[in-house]
Amino acid sequence: MKIKLMFLGSLLLGLVTIIGVGFQVAEFFNMGPSIELKPMETKLQPQNIQDNVVTANGIGIIDMNINNVSQRMFLAKRAALADAKRNLAEVIYGSFITGVTNVENGKTSKDTVQIKVHSILKLATIVSERELNDGTIQVTMKTSLNQ
Repeated sequence: MKIKLMFLGSLLLGLVTIIGVGFQVAEFFNMGPSIELKPMETKLQPQNIQDNVVTANGIGIIDMNINNVSQRMFLAKRAALADAKRNLAEVIYGSFITGVTNVENGKTSKDTVQIKVHSILKLATIVSERELNDGTIQVTMKTSLNQ
């Protein structure tokens, strides 16, 4: 498909500013050659998919404010498992990302990004778990795409 860049003439001259592209405004008004747009084909595969098996890591923070050692380790592991499952789901199903930016008086007053994943994981298994030096627990999980 060929697209010809056209503008409304001198009304926009001086009003159009393009940042970071390196073109002069006047070059846009010169009709010049057409630009052909082609869809880009990629056959990249995430590094965490191999032989139809998906792996993902999850991190849970060990809360040192909890006095009971067993409880704080259990909660950190549970958080790491939830994080790993979410990461598995993002690799398999993708994620829905929404963002809202509020601007007041020319400044960003609030910038919110939400990431949602909706999925059902079956037969996800723990590959490894370990406590890291920074006070976190890392869990690695895997699941097969053939299920």
